[in-house]
Amino acid sequence: TIPENVTSMGSSIFGFCDNLNSIYMMPSIPPTLDYSLGIDASKTRITVPKDSYDLYRATDIWSKYSYAYFSE
Repeated sequence: TIPENVTSMGSSIFGFCDNLNSIYMMPSIPPTLDYSLGIDASKTRITVPKDSYDLYRATDIWSKYSYAYFSE
């Protein structure tokens, strides 16, 4: 779970998390990324706030991941 107050994330922040398959994002505005999360986008599901779904999907790096959303 990434807390709501996170505004940026460093490159390859999850680089050694080979078995990570989901990330729960609390920020309503997608955090900036230097390059990538360092994980396989085809195997990682990102859960984001319902009202922020389109924002995450419109962001170049975040759009590489599969998505679910939750109600606030």
